[in-house]
Amino acid sequence: MKWGRPPAAGRARGRLSRPLSVVVFLGPAAVLLLVGLVVPLIRTVYLSLQNADGSGFVGGENFGWAFTTDSVQKVLVNTLLWLVVAPLAATGLGLVLALLVDRIRGQAVYQSR
Repeated sequence: MKWGRPPAAGRARGRLSRPLSVVVFLGPAAVLLLVGLVVPLIRTVYLSLQNADGSGFVGGENFGWAFTTDSVQKVLVNTLLWLVVAPLAATGLGLVLALLVDRIRGQAVYQSR
């Protein structure tokens, strides 16, 4: 008599073991990604092509208005500046602080080793 786990409680064997484990581990993440990101993205693109009350298709007119209005252009430029300048400034400041901390006496207090 062989003692141990029953076959159903053990690992999958044979040609299906690898694909089965991939589906078990990546399946829930793929479903959450689809429900949380892809479906809202598709819905947003669809709604952006509708008029304000959602009753008719206007195509790219909404985008033409957004890129030709002065106030919206200013907002887009400011957003792009923040997207470029803020990460560069934060990274540069972090690098400078790391270099300064590296030169301080008693550096064992600050290092994580």
